[in-house]
Amino acid sequence: MSLPEQYFRVVTPILQAAQASIKRDGRLAMAAFVGNLSTGHIVSLVYTGDGSEESKDGYVHHISMTAGAFSGTSLSCSWKAGR
Repeated sequence: MSLPEQYFRVVTPILQAAQASIKRDGRLAMAAFVGNLSTGHIVSLVYTGDGSEESKDGYVHHISMTAGAFSGTSLSCSWKAGR
């Protein structure tokens, strides 16, 4: 199964920004990107919780609800801050 070209047009800039952040200061924030490849509309959701399981569960629920609202697909990228 191959991924559609639209996917790469969306994902490539996200990965390039992440790579630049790592090169700059070695840090990334946990974030999710939710979008609809048909419309090209993308929303980023940055995790600002306290790291508790309840906080993380709420974040995942928020991602799911946002994806449902856009009839979209979520792409989650998770990294710990620092090295």
